[in-house]
Amino acid sequence: MRSRSRSKIVLIFLRVCLNYTRCAIAATSIISQLDNASSPALEDLSLDLGIDPRLKLFTKSYDEYLPPRSCLMNAVEALAFLAGKDYHGTTPMTSTSIPGYTDVQIVIRPADGALTVPVRPAVLGLYLAVLALATHPMFQGKFQVTSWMVLWEDVTVAYIFLQLSGLGNHTQAQNLTAIPSGTMLNLNDTTPITLSENFNNGNADNSTNAPNTDVELIMSFYPWGTPLRETSVFVTVLGVLKDVAGYPSTDVVVDFEIRVPVSDVSIGFVKGSSTGLTGPPSFEYRWVIDAAKQIPLWMVDHRFWESSFTIKVNNYVVGEGWVRHATYAGLDGNRTTS
Repeated sequence: MRSRSRSKIVLIFLRVCLNYTRCAIAATSIISQLDNASSPALEDLSLDLGIDPRLKLFTKSYDEYLPPRSCLMNAVEALAFLAGKDYHGTTPMTSTSIPGYTDVQIVIRPADGALTVPVRPAVLGLYLAVLALATHPMFQGKFQVTSWMVLWEDVTVAYIFLQLSGLGNHTQAQNLTAIPSGTMLNLNDTTPITLSENFNNGNADNSTNAPNTDVELIMSFYPWGTPLRETSVFVTVLGVLKDVAGYPSTDVVVDFEIRVPVSDVSIGFVKGSSTGLTGPPSFEYRWVIDAAKQIPLWMVDHRFWESSFTIKVNNYVVGEGWVRHATYAGLDGNRTTS
């Protein structure tokens, strides 16, 4: 029995190493093209988003296209992973391709000769790259396969690849959806549609949760709400993750609301008003990270509509919030931590 267990462990380890090697080989071949064909871009978008001017991106696009939803889903997962790291530290090469959206892969690779990627430039670089695909005129609203060279203080520190994955079955190639303005939903004012989602992450390397911590996101549609643009929700979730990445994950949350300049959606987080707690669990930024990445997943399964939510940790309500049109923004929370 022990021999079989050891064999399984060795097999899993070899598979992980093989996948890592494939990513590294693919990334290296693209870098050889990127270094010869890059051009500065996105200064205007970077300025609009308040990105640290020490960050610069060079990009190359290819005549292949990414399923938009798969690209955005994987971008949220990758940025959530980075947001849970030490903002002023480093991380090894990472590859993200989440279940259900494996037709897209996001690879973040160290610069040549380096073993790790600095987290801050990786966070800001991935955020800017994805928002460029989603909103910048140079891409005309098309989610192209792209390579990005990330510079920090004019030194190359990382490469980011938004690419099709050979592992995917390409079943998620649907267009982004939007509910027509004026669409009526059958919502009961006293019993709004509610779904509880337990989102503990089984992958210890990708989880911001402490061991044996049960975290739930409970979302409800506003009965008086209106439709939201799918891209706007994703973009604003990325803005939340980019901002909270600058805080230690166990710091207590200060109430905030985020609106990204290129989006018409705002997302707010406040301390739970009904906890009655005098001790732990408190409302920490790691819970914001875990909740934020579940918002678009929940809306894809239901509909993109103005909503409120609560966050429970070990069955205690620690935080509350909303996803709504930015015209209703009530907190001056469009802060930056870059």
